[in-house]
This record gives sequence, C-alpha cells and structure tokens, in this order.
Amino acid sequence: MKSGHGIGEIECTVFADRPGNAVEGGCRPDSGMTMMELIVCITILGIMAMTSTPLVVDLLSSLWTAQGKAEVNQVARESLAALSDELREAVASPATMRPWVSQDGSALRFYRSSDPADSIRYLFASNGGGDQFMFRSAGASGMTMIPPFADREVDFVSGSFSVDGSMSGFSSTGRVGINIHVGRRLGIDPDSTVLEMDIYCRNFR
Repeated sequence: MKSGHGIGEIECTVFADRPGNAVEGGCRPDSGMTMMELIVCITILGIMAMTSTPLVVDLLSSLWTAQGKAEVNQVARESLAALSDELREAVASPATMRPWVSQDGSALRFYRSSDPADSIRYLFASNGGGDQFMFRSAGASGMTMIPPFADREVDFVSGSFSVDGSMSGFSSTGRVGINIHVGRRLGIDPDSTVLEMDIYCRNFR
C-alpha cells in the first residue's frame, strides 16, 4: 500500500512479506540460502562424490602399479649391470681362477686379476628377514646388497647362476648365465619381473 502526505513529502512503499512482517524499501531482506536450495546443493555434491570416487581409486591404483613396475625394473637392471660390468673382465687363467658357480647355483666367484686377493663374489642369500637378495663381496670385505637400495624398493631379489650351460663348477668357455627374479608382494597388483642373461668374459676369447 502507498501513503502520501502532499507535495515534497517522501512516498514510501510498504510490502507485506507475511502477516505481521512488513518490509520497507521495495526489496526483500537478504536471508541467505533457503532449506530447499541447501538440500539440492548437498544432493548434487553427493552425486558428484559418488561418481568421481571410482575414478580417483582407479587413478591411484594405476599410479601405484606404474611406480611398482618402475621400481622392480630398476632394481633388476641395476643388479644385472653391476654384475655384468665386472664379470666381463674376469680372468681365464689359471683354471682355478676361472668363474666358478656353487653346486646349488646361489653363488658366483671370479677374479679380476691373477692376484688371489682380487676375488669377486656374488651371492643370493637371505637378508635376515627371510627374503632373498643379491649380495656382493670383494676380496676379504663383507657382503653388501646389490643394488644398495634394493630392500627399500622391492620385497625380494632371488635367482641362480650357471656356467657353460651347466649348474655348477668352473667355466671353460667364459660363459656365465644369470637368472634373476625381482618382485613386490605389496599393493593392489603385486609386480615381478624375471630376467635371464648370458655374460661372456672377454679374456676367454
């Protein structure tokens, strides 16, 4: 309703918002979101969360799997690289210093020179926790894990050595075989890789 009191007086429009509550100035007060708007907003957010959760889980699973495979492959590559670089320089004489593999295939020994103290040994053995890893020793020094970070990246590094296609003994041709199995048991999709390689010692040619 309108009320006027003559020329020059202010005209005020009053709206009845609800019985007993009049609002002046021609506009409603800012009362924020209504309950219905809040319910609709929460419903939409809930639907978005439900539909996006499987996508997030799949993405995290894919990232975890890719990281696991990369770590497994890195350990396998570095294990073979460390061994092959040294083994290629193994001496061919005397015969007692030729590459030698233990009867069970778990240990490999060779020499880089005719000095008996210049021996290199690689061994697949337990790390004390029940899992196998590859270790290396030079001369009289203690065993070190190969690569040094292997037990932080994977759960095991197992395998075996062979010479000239047989399981054990001294090599007569300078051919040494290695079978290595690297893996992780943890994660949504456990990862492992198996690599086989024949390494030929240069001094046998």
